Amino acid sequence: MPPLPGLALPDLTLPDPDGVERPLGAAWAEGELLLLLGHRACKTTRQTLPYVEQIHRRRTRGAALAVLQDDAATARELVGQLGLTLPVLCEADPYPLA
Repeated sequence: MPPLPGLALPDLTLPDPDGVERPLGAAWAEGELLLLLGHRACKTTRQTLPYVEQIHRRRTRGAALAVLQDDAATARELVGQLGLTLPVLCEADPYPLA
């Protein structure tokens, strides 16, 4: 299903934990998108990410994306701790997406 009119991600480019800039809108290009916004210190984020990872691994269409309000080193550490394979981006203060 294509994105609905009026529903689009902001035209932002955010770095992944390795510092590679990624356009946020590219995640929306596949159609449906599950987007998680959070940070490492948030208990809800830490509990939810494994479920989003399962959805990412089992998906047959659409995309899943995590945007963490952490620095790259912290995001990399969390990705490793949770064994994440879904795309992860980092959002710096003042958090333009959130």
